[in-house]
Amino acid sequence: MLYGLARTRAIVQFGRPGEVTETRALGEQALTLFESHLQGREWLTLEQPGLADVACYPYVALAPEGGFDLTPLEAVRRWLERVAALPGWVGMPGLYPGPQRQ
Repeated sequence: MLYGLARTRAIVQFGRPGEVTETRALGEQALTLFESHLQGREWLTLEQPGLADVACYPYVALAPEGGFDLTPLEAVRRWLERVAALPGWVGMPGLYPGPQRQ
């Protein structure tokens, strides 16, 4: 389902071929799953940040570039902010929740 987020972004941002309606539906499913899974949790799989958090973060953080609205996804937004607050985190343009730290 993360494919839907990445593929939609590639179509919207870079003009890649594909059917945005189909990929957007997959992306919405992924975000709904993330929101549900993160209810009452701080991290995806462990009691501390793990590989799953690091691997999934860019797909979700760049989702707004594909036209996905993260505003109603409170648990997802809090998770993105926790990942961005990790020591040594370096952002890049386009990432939610904002500019990279120095």
